[in-house]
Amino acid sequence: MEHTTLPCGNDAPGRARRWAVDHARFWGCADGALEELALVVSELVTNAVMHALTEVTVSLERRAGDVIGAVRDSRPDARVPLEGVRPDVGGRGLRIVRALAREVAVSYDTSSKTVSFALACYR
Repeated sequence: MEHTTLPCGNDAPGRARRWAVDHARFWGCADGALEELALVVSELVTNAVMHALTEVTVSLERRAGDVIGAVRDSRPDARVPLEGVRPDVGGRGLRIVRALAREVAVSYDTSSKTVSFALACYR
C-alpha cells in the first residue's frame, strides 16, 4: 500500500489527485479509470480539508484489477453522511463519489475518520 500525508490547505486536493493518478498510471490503469480516481480523490480530500481542517492521508493499493483507496483525517467528530444527502444543501461531491465507486465506506475510531473506496482500474 502506498500513502502520502498532506497538510491542510487549498492545494491538498490537487496534490492528492496528482499523486493518486501517477500511482494508478504506473499500475497500468486505463485513462477512464484515472479520470474517475482523480475525481473521487479530489472530492474526498476537499471534504476533509473543508470540514475536518486537519492533515489528510491518502492511501492506495492495487488489488485484483481494482484501485482500493482511503482518505483519512483526524476529526472523527466531523461525520460523513453517505446516505440521505440533500443536493440543495451540499453533499454533491459525496453523491459523485458514490456514483463512481463500486464501494464506499466510512469508519471512525477515537482519533480519526477514514473514507475508503474501490474503483475498477480498467474502463
